[in-house]
Amino acid sequence: MRVILQDSNYTQPSVLVQLTGSSGDIENVILHQRGSIYVGSIGTAVAAVSQQNTRLELSTGDAVSVYYNDFKSDAGSPKLAQATISAMLPYSLTASAPSFTFSGEQRYTISSTWLDYQLPFSFPFFDRKYGAVKVFRNGMVAFEIPASPGTCADYTNLTHYTGLTPLWTYSGATSITGTAQPGEGLYISTKPDSVTFRWAGQYTALDDTAAPINMAATLFRDGRIQFQYGSGNPTVDMPGTVSACGPTPIGISNGHDTYAPYLVSSTFTNLETLRFDPPFNDSSLPSAAITAPLSGDHVQDILKVAGTASDSAAAVSFVDVYIDGVLRSHVVPSGSPLSWASTLNIGALGIAAGDHTLKIRATNSRGGFTDAPANPLKFTVDPGHAFVPVVAIEQPADGATVKGLVTVKGYAYDADLRVSSVDTLIDGFAYPGTVYGSSRADICGGLTPKPANCNGIGYSFQFDSVEGYPPLPDGPHTLQVRVRDQTGRFTLYPDKPLHVTVKNGAAAPIVGVLESPVANAVLSGTVTVSGYMYSAGETVYAGYVLVDGAVFSTISSSLPRPDVCTSLPDADACPRIGFSVKLDTTKLTNGPHVLGIEGFNLRGDYGIFPSQVRNGMNVTVKN
Repeated sequence: MRVILQDSNYTQPSVLVQLTGSSGDIENVILHQRGSIYVGSIGTAVAAVSQQNTRLELSTGDAVSVYYNDFKSDAGSPKLAQATISAMLPYSLTASAPSFTFSGEQRYTISSTWLDYQLPFSFPFFDRKYGAVKVFRNGMVAFEIPASPGTCADYTNLTHYTGLTPLWTYSGATSITGTAQPGEGLYISTKPDSVTFRWAGQYTALDDTAAPINMAATLFRDGRIQFQYGSGNPTVDMPGTVSACGPTPIGISNGHDTYAPYLVSSTFTNLETLRFDPPFNDSSLPSAAITAPLSGDHVQDILKVAGTASDSAAAVSFVDVYIDGVLRSHVVPSGSPLSWASTLNIGALGIAAGDHTLKIRATNSRGGFTDAPANPLKFTVDPGHAFVPVVAIEQPADGATVKGLVTVKGYAYDADLRVSSVDTLIDGFAYPGTVYGSSRADICGGLTPKPANCNGIGYSFQFDSVEGYPPLPDGPHTLQVRVRDQTGRFTLYPDKPLHVTVKNGAAAPIVGVLESPVANAVLSGTVTVSGYMYSAGETVYAGYVLVDGAVFSTISSSLPRPDVCTSLPDADACPRIGFSVKLDTTKLTNGPHVLGIEGFNLRGDYGIFPSQVRNGMNVTVKN
């Protein structure tokens, strides 16, 4: 939506205005100077209200107002300027089985770019009515022509037109007088309440032969629009001369340069019948009811709203939930009969304890709407938390002493809500990497009814207390998990954090010697990589052969080396500190490489040796 302001005695480069919608939204918009006026814009959406999010949320029957505080009006005193406009819902798009049969047609020729055609009725389109159209040979039906029509038949150019297109093709490659199929031309047929335009033509894509085009657009007296598709209609490729154009669109446009509901398909051959229903001229009104909560109910921080909806002649598009007059939830009904439900975190919405009102507005595909109940029901918000999740931390235990790789695991579920995620908090800080959703059939098997997440209610988290970030120094720490449910609410468990003690002790470096091969050796075939490594006071649990800094193979440090142990008083793992592994150099490219060994101990320390160059020593492979 665009906002335009003119103030003859205001000279600053920008100005602030405020927008409000009937559903409760409030947004600020900065307008920028453009000559003698100020212009700005804001996106709109049919959605629950979230104030000051740079988007204006609206719904059925809404009006939008803009306010400008003129501190220096022509009268010399401050003045509040205001403008109001009614909002219109988008057209509703539905699809049905393909159909391409017509009768009572008359063939027309288009001598120039378009054919001027007088409609048999006044056709409502967006906020205007039209008695005539311009039918283009390349698939456009226009009610108005833009001042500067572009050359592209794409979505961007479609927004400039006040019109519609079942398939808009590049005019320079489109003909309705060719020979790709018999009887090419524009055909028009009328009925008391409709007029149909059918194109039988051809399109010649770049470096291709002419292919048939068969499509139709029907305008109904009440504003409905229908697109139909026959054989042919291959995927449309733009000629190279207009390669900057976007994909061929199907859609309608109000010509305001900003809004055009459309779609793009990979093929248009016998495509489904598409219908755009306008948000006006409704032939029926929906009915709806709230089944929960009931008038007078007491709730806490979570409010579950549910009900039914129906319509005798149109589809119920959505149900909006209003609390204290503000749109808080936008729900699409489903099932047969139609029902709807919404779960709201009213604490996060800023709805305080006390009495509040609740109503719904049901809207059908033609913009007809009904409010229910006639008088909004009242409910009361009490302090406290509802639908609290069940959480368990199974590892580590409260008071445990941990070292090296710290593992946290357990399960979390809610009998009434879906759990979205679990975080691990150490000393109040959320560490990334908690995985939620592992199977816990042992817990879920005894639950009736089963929570929505079952069996995937398990979570796990691992953190290297030595090398991780932020680091965990030796000493006491607190531990909690944070559970996020479908409403976005966070629940901390336990209320009082667990206490764990990290005790890694002093660093225990990896000490190692690579005995074979030697530095700068020339390697071929399969060679033996051997040596020994240890970590004083710790156990070396993993070792790897590195080639050019990447892991090439694993090794096991468990071979007896009594020959070196006598001179290694700190090697308490003696004598089993040796390693030997075969290295197939044929899997490496000929030329220079860096060979090294990497070891890890249980404390979390690691090291690479030898340290002659980065990640080891130089060798050359020659096979």
